[in-house]
This record gives sequence, structure tokens and C-alpha cells, in this order.
Amino acid sequence: MKLKGRGILSLCLLIFGGVAIYDFVSSKKVLSDKMEDSRLMLLNFEQVEKVQIDRDQEHITILRSPEGWRLEQPLQELADGKAVDDFVRNIYPERILDVATEGPQVDWAQYGLSPAATTITLTDAQGEKNSFHISEKKNFESNIFARRNEENKVLILNPSWEARAQKTVSDFRDKRVLKSNIASVDEITLRNAQGSFTLHRVDGNWKVRGYNLELDQNKVREYLKTLADAKADQILDVKDLGSEQSRLFDLDVRMNDKKWSAQISQSSGTDKKIYALIGEPKTLLRLEPGTLDDFIKKELKSLEVTAAEHKKEESKGQTETSNKEEANP
Repeated sequence: MKLKGRGILSLCLLIFGGVAIYDFVSSKKVLSDKMEDSRLMLLNFEQVEKVQIDRDQEHITILRSPEGWRLEQPLQELADGKAVDDFVRNIYPERILDVATEGPQVDWAQYGLSPAATTITLTDAQGEKNSFHISEKKNFESNIFARRNEENKVLILNPSWEARAQKTVSDFRDKRVLKSNIASVDEITLRNAQGSFTLHRVDGNWKVRGYNLELDQNKVREYLKTLADAKADQILDVKDLGSEQSRLFDLDVRMNDKKWSAQISQSSGTDKKIYALIGEPKTLLRLEPGTLDDFIKKELKSLEVTAAEHKKEESKGQTETSNKEEANP
């Protein structure tokens, strides 16, 4: 059977189209295989439950707990959940830039990997581990030499691993002043130069202990939110608190029968730094500029419902009553 010109053209187009599709699919598979081969982290970052950073005499261990991430070594306390999550999550998209050399005869010392300066180990819920041994040595492009697990490959990674390998326990500590959910607070006492007052929760509303005053609940919530959002810029040793301090205010908080207290002071030196001494366990925080400034001269009347607000509520109530009467003559 002879093919006419149009038939031959259609057949050619089908053949060329098939070849093009085959090339596209093949190229896509090759690219996918390359991306998979260059993937550095082999675990699902969402299932990581343990982070370890080991270098010389410093060992950091962080575990996921029902409360969130917790530091277990070199001290035991709640960790900064966002800092730990970011640390793990940011490793996931990392790629192997190249392989410097591989094989059973690799001279690890030549690449600064015998031993490595830092080892970062991630462990998931099934106990699977990814260890990244990071060298202090770099190639001519300032990229980092590394080894994954016990593979016989010297990997080349991007320079961000240098900062990652230098993380200290301070980078993962929870720097919040109050390390509890503000919704659990039942009572708070403030003592400052203006006097003192105690707020306590009664049937979901905030009252003043010992006074029959009407409080603006939104203002009280903002007051508590300021405490919940307060963070330190540095955690110090308690012995670093000098004797030349002027007391600004004290806070006592009760949460589900658990008590928490803080003494806020300012250094008398030229730097005028603000410090918070937290107990128990005793911790010294240097606060970020402006943190908790509102508490220094806080007065009870600033939380009361004002006369103008009373008038506004009365007017609103009268309007609602009038509207109901018009709707139901």
C-alpha cells in the first residue's frame, strides 16, 4: 500500500512527536535521578525527634517532648521550639554540591574529617539517623568538606554549614521571660514604685483582689500578652548580676498552683541594661530594649474601664433596647 504525501507527513509527525516525548520523559527522569542523588538529608524532617551537636568538649542534645522541644544536654529545660524547628527544616532542602573524592582509601585527615570538627546527628521516630560530619577545612570556593554517616565519600557542601556547625546551646535556649502559656495564668501581682496590685481570674473574668473595681478585660489581656511576648537577648549566669542595680519592679505569677517570680532591675552603669532574675531555677536574663517597660510605672487605674467607656457602653445598650422596641411594637 502506497502512502500519499499527507499520510507520510502525518506519520513523520507522529514519529518525531513520539521521539520528542520520549526525550522529554527521559530528560525529566535523569534530572529527577540527579536531584535524588544530590539530596543530602535522607530523613523526613517532620519526623525528626532528636538533634545532637557534638564538638570537642561540647555536646548538645535536644529531644521532642509533649511540651515541645527540650534541651537534655548540657542542661535540662525547654528549648526555643522555633529555633530548633528552623535548624532541622533548613537542612532538608540542602544539596550535595559535588563529591571531592570517594572510595575505601580516602585520606580523611587531608579533608579535616579525621576527626571532624563538628558532627550533627538527626534521629527520627523510627530510630533512623542522619549524621553530618563537618570539617573546618574548605575548598578554593570556600565550600565545606563533609561526610554523611559512614559513607566513603568526601562531600562538598555550601558555606552555610559553617554557621550551622558553630551553633551553641545558647542558640537553642528558650529566651522567653515567662516560659508558660499565658492562658494558664490565674493570678499576677505587680509591685513597682507606684504601689502594688493583684489581678486574679474569677469565672473567666479578671478582678482586682481586695477591690471592687471594674476592669477592662481587653486591657488586662494586652497587659498579660506583653509579659507573654517578652524575651531576653541573652541568658547569663546569675553571678554576673552586679551589686550596683536599681530595682524597677517585681512580678509574682500563679499558674495552676505553680508559682513563678521575677525581679526586674537596671544596672547603675552607663549602659543602663535591664535584667530579669527569674526563680526557680534561678536564671538571669538580659532583656531586649523596651521589653516590659510598660510594667515599670504601671498603675491599676490604667486597667480600669474609663468613664468614657462606661458612657459608650450605656449608649450602645440604649440603642440596642430602642432597636428591639421598634422591631417589636
